[in-house]
Amino acid sequence: MKKIQLAIVLCACVCIMSGCTQTQTPPTTNTTNRSATQDQQPVLYNLGGVDVSTDVEFNAHNLDVDSGRTVAVFLFGQPLPKSPGQPQRINPNLEFGGLKTPVTLIAAMDGVVAFIKEQSESNDYEVFLQTHENSEWMVGYDHVTDLRVVKGQRVSVGDVLGKAARENTGYYRYELQINYEGGNDSVMYCPTDLLDPSVRAAEQAKLDALVKSWEQSYSAAFSGPAYPEQSGGCTQPTITNAESQGL
Repeated sequence: MKKIQLAIVLCACVCIMSGCTQTQTPPTTNTTNRSATQDQQPVLYNLGGVDVSTDVEFNAHNLDVDSGRTVAVFLFGQPLPKSPGQPQRINPNLEFGGLKTPVTLIAAMDGVVAFIKEQSESNDYEVFLQTHENSEWMVGYDHVTDLRVVKGQRVSVGDVLGKAARENTGYYRYELQINYEGGNDSVMYCPTDLLDPSVRAAEQAKLDALVKSWEQSYSAAFSGPAYPEQSGGCTQPTITNAESQGL
């Protein structure tokens, strides 16, 4: 018995000094060069606004064919209106325009307010959420007024962030954008692709119904489709920052 006990003690000493081979191997993930899925990819439970699908109306301000402002929603990945001699930019977000009221903007996920940028030219704010501090993912809300949050504040799904900003047309708008900053170039992700499965079908159906309603109105007025072929608010799953700028 004493020999057995001595053997156990010796093994324990060797284990402590040199490391037990049965100890769990530490993760080998290189956190300085990790893929998007290895940081906490945000899971969304809404598209940032309350009852947006019932609040957009067809109006003359949004039917300026020359400017391309012929839509209530600029889809993620949709080519943006361009000026002569300028590069073709691609829309990196879901942009809701023509809102009749200053729609309440809400947190699409649980997280923290990482940054708030004041925009003097449009007299509103950009609000950025992260799943956790120092995450390489950003969920951005552009054109926010009546701000209800501060930097560093924890938020939960549905918490009020502010209101959609008023445009010079008299209508309101906001944008929802998902950025991943883990590589050499920012990558933007289709917001509806990050919706939780429990809400994805319902949220995409509301968005598609809104697009269809506008498309029917536009077709009746101008005998042509307003939107490209799309599904769930996006024409493609991702775009790079360079693509969004037409570089």
